[in-house]
Amino acid sequence: MSPKEILKVENVEKRFGGLKALNKVNLSVYENEILGLVGPNGSGKTTLINVISGIYKPDAGKIYFFGKRIDGIATYKLAHLGINRTFQIPKPFHGLTVRENVEVAALYSGKQCLKSFFKHLKNFKFMEKGYCNIEDDVQTALSIVGLDKLQDKQATQLNTSEQKLLGLARALATKPKLLLVDEIAAGLNQEETDKIAEILQSLVKKSISIIVVEHLMHFIHKITSRVVVMDSGSPIFEGTLEQAANDKRVVEVFLGG
Repeated sequence: MSPKEILKVENVEKRFGGLKALNKVNLSVYENEILGLVGPNGSGKTTLINVISGIYKPDAGKIYFFGKRIDGIATYKLAHLGINRTFQIPKPFHGLTVRENVEVAALYSGKQCLKSFFKHLKNFKFMEKGYCNIEDDVQTALSIVGLDKLQDKQATQLNTSEQKLLGLARALATKPKLLLVDEIAAGLNQEETDKIAEILQSLVKKSISIIVVEHLMHFIHKITSRVVVMDSGSPIFEGTLEQAANDKRVVEVFLGG
């Protein structure tokens, strides 16, 4: 039986003034898979992720999630539907602990929890008073990324790798069905990237599909074999890494001919 398609991008375009950052992009993501979205800097990878995650509204085209059209829907509504993301540059709440950062994300994923969160934001005691049952989600997310022992530490005290893991934990606390990961390996050493690769592979076993935006081929090779290669805002290749390595146009894009 063919794998179930959970995300479908059809002829998506995005312009910034006279620059066409995305030009008729088509791709699909299937259940329980990791798709590598690769290409040189400026190829449109992050712009596409920003469109899928609701940060940008596409100028043309359609996006479907489990058959429902979602292009132009606000980011917080997409989180409720089951789409969340990480950022290349971590953006934690610096005044909060690691655990509190993940608590905010878990609350953000539910409309009823949001009401309690904003009502009791000043004293940050919503968990103790039982307004939302999020403790299991928070601890599970922290455990998956290996930050459970650092949960009482201030987010500002984490190193770069730990902050990226915190961003991943926050996304996981919202219980996504589709996770968008933007260059999470950038700036990390081999041991750190190996750990993150292992985490991402484990998420697929939890029925989370993933798009990984990356330009580090050794990292992509560890987590998936299916890639879409972008150049100048358009996909130029879709297939396995082995096939990509033998595609003349892909080689030209990465190596300049």
